[in-house]
Amino acid sequence: MSGGHVEEMRGEVFKCQRCGAPLDISPETIVAICPYCGYPNWINQAFTHPIVIVPGKARGLDRVFYEWLSIDEEMKHLKDKVVLKNIDMIYVPVYYVSVSASSHYRGKATVTLTRTRVIKTDKGTRTEVQTRYITVYVSGNYQDSYTIPLVARRAADRRIIDPLIEYYYGFLEKRENLQVPIEKVDWKDVKGQVLAPEIGPRDAEDYARDQACESMHKEVEKRMNTEAREKAALMSPGWIPTFVSWHYKIIPCRTRIENITPIILLPMIHAYYTYQRRLYRAAFAGWDGRKVYSEEPVTQGARIISYIGALFASGILGGAGLAGIYLGGEAAIAGGIGLVAGLAGSYFLTREALKDVEVEELE
Repeated sequence: MSGGHVEEMRGEVFKCQRCGAPLDISPETIVAICPYCGYPNWINQAFTHPIVIVPGKARGLDRVFYEWLSIDEEMKHLKDKVVLKNIDMIYVPVYYVSVSASSHYRGKATVTLTRTRVIKTDKGTRTEVQTRYITVYVSGNYQDSYTIPLVARRAADRRIIDPLIEYYYGFLEKRENLQVPIEKVDWKDVKGQVLAPEIGPRDAEDYARDQACESMHKEVEKRMNTEAREKAALMSPGWIPTFVSWHYKIIPCRTRIENITPIILLPMIHAYYTYQRRLYRAAFAGWDGRKVYSEEPVTQGARIISYIGALFASGILGGAGLAGIYLGGEAAIAGGIGLVAGLAGSYFLTREALKDVEVEELE
């Protein structure tokens, strides 16, 4: 598909090449999609790239919202007090970039090993913890493939969009049944607000390379730590590797772009609603109505449960911890752990009780 190049008129007014309707663009806009006929007008022809759309269900948006209220375990008890303020269909531009990343890694580390020995004396037995340090070298090859999702917008609310693009990832294999070239769509049937793409395919590929290298780097670091421990353990039978300290790690990254999808306009149903005069948001996949994000009220009942949990954590665990510390010996160690667990649980549950909004994403 090749989109039209936008025409600039006097007074910085841009018009659609197909129907002549005015276009709303920003300095970052790569392609402006006409809100009247759906034609993609490319601002810079150097970035021309195919665009497809997943048609959303433009009618019955309210029904999607109220169905969620009826089936959600927490929300269905509040639905009589919920007021829907606004609901829209928004199309989010997304790439999915498949990247192959490989590395020939190497490194040098010092591994700390310990073992516990029981020593008999005239007064009985005692335990002794021994420590040993071994220097090891590790090297090897690693290769993996990654599919990197990328929103083609420089400013996007990732909290609400990321669950949407994560959900659509599961549909990529059957995308032929969902995606339609944008020029073949009857815009009256799918009309909604389109977020204009601002990131071209070459920038998307560069970003995907960086993300793939970052993911691969984390995996290689785990592998290197495991290899260092295993080597040290083989060199010292009976000893347990406990810590790895690296002198150096070299993890070069080579990448190859295997595939980049067209710009996919994903439909998102975005709703604002109120409960007891507070404003909340919810988002649904526009092609099947699945909830992908919601901000939900924290009710008084939930607060009470959290408070009870906080009291239990601080009272039972904390009290047992203090008792163990008082007794001394091995009980003091367990007591210290119990005290810390009680304080941490109390802090977390009290914080849960004080917040006003519960955020839920796609499960």
